[in-house]
This record gives sequence, structure tokens and C-alpha cells, in this order.
Amino acid sequence: MSTRNREKRRAKQKARAERGRAAAAGPGSRYDGEREQRELIPHSARALIAAALDAHGQGDDAELANHLASLATPPGGAGGHRIVTACLTSLLDGLVEMLWEAGWQPADLHRVVSRRAGVRVAALAVDAVAAQMRQYAPSTVDERWTGQLRALDATAWWDDDDHWLDAWGARHGCGRPEVLGDAVELVNLLRGLPVIQMLGPVPGTARRGAAARVVRVVRMVPGESGVGAAAWTRASWTRSVRCWRRPSRPPSQKRPRR
Repeated sequence: MSTRNREKRRAKQKARAERGRAAAAGPGSRYDGEREQRELIPHSARALIAAALDAHGQGDDAELANHLASLATPPGGAGGHRIVTACLTSLLDGLVEMLWEAGWQPADLHRVVSRRAGVRVAALAVDAVAAQMRQYAPSTVDERWTGQLRALDATAWWDDDDHWLDAWGARHGCGRPEVLGDAVELVNLLRGLPVIQMLGPVPGTARRGAAARVVRVVRMVPGESGVGAAAWTRASWTRSVRCWRRPSRPPSQKRPRR
């Protein structure tokens, strides 16, 4: 084979490989030799969020501010912006669901978050509760929970989950870094809450109209007067951010449980 033919063959092989990598990058991606290095992917967004959570947990304000700035102006433009929101939404959704299974109810969460993080973060917690509760058919939610949700005005008032945090920031007069800071604070607070006494069926399992004996129970949650985490006989319920699961579909698209 002549030198010229060998060069042509190599050129064809290179072009074929380039087309294959471009196809693997997905439709609409801009590929010029290798994936755009500044493109934000969910994995890197989760890594940034994990770093922000660690900085917040360690009280490193300077490092936290750096991570929040990176998350607020991510590479990828609007697409990267949506990915960061989606990752935080998924994380909060999973944490709230696990807290239901750990004995917490909406009123409990709101009370504890209000006390420990303030009114604004508590409002974000109410929205996270409202978002998570959308997946359950009303008939499978205990009437006491429905009353708590109504009292908290826990409704998904935003139009699109992709823009939830932006809409929340506009409603509360916060910029993107402040919103992300509140979300990070909320995540760290929620994942540090312990298991508490279960007082009723978790969402998705209640059966309205079923005969039941209602017992009045007075329960104090960690942080109430005279009660601390050490008073609980069960081990503190903590979940690492590394373990958060990615739902098969966004919370707004989940099918109601029947």
C-alpha cells in the first residue's frame, strides 16, 4: 500500500472515530475532538454540592462561598443551571422521603428547621415537603398529615421544577448564591436528624376509612425543651450525601402511588 493510500485510510478511520464519539456525546452536544471540557454533567454537579455540604458542616465560610459561587455560575450556561437545581431537588426529595420513614411528619420538620435555621430556610423546607408529597394519591395520605400540610400551606406553587429554586429566590428576594446556601444548610440539617417515634402510617400506605383506635401521644422531637439527641435510645439517623439516589424521573413526573 502506497504512502498516500495509507494516509487516506488513516484519515477515514479518524473521521469515523470522531463521528462515533460525537454520537455517543448525545444529540445537540457540541463536540470538537472531545466533549467540551466546560460542560457541566450531573456527576460534577453532585461533587460540587458535596464539597459545599462538607464546607458548611465544617464551618468553613470562605470555602463554602467559593463552592456556592461555582454552583451559582456553572459551566454549560442555562443547562448547567438546570442540572444544579435538579441535583439539589433530587437530594432534598430523597431526604424528605427517608425522614417520613424515620418517624418525622411535616409539622415536626417545619418546627425543627424554623428553630435551627430560621424562617426562610423553614419556608424552603415546606416547599421540599410539598414537592415530595405530590407523588402520593390523596387517599393514601393520613388525614392528620393532610391537616398539617394544609396548616403549613405546603403546595407546589411553582410552574416548573427546573426553575423552582430561581422562583423561590425571587419570592424571597434572594440571589442565586443565597438560595443555594439555604438549600445546602437545609440538606445538612435534614440528614443529621435522628429516628423518632412513628405515630402513624407513612405517605402512600394510609387507608382512609379503615377502623383504627386513635391514641393521644405527646412526643417531643430533638431540640424541644429538655430533649436532645442523646436522649433518644436509637442511634442518630444520618445519611451521607454520597448515598443519595437519583430517581428514575424528576419528582414532578413521578406517578402517584395507589
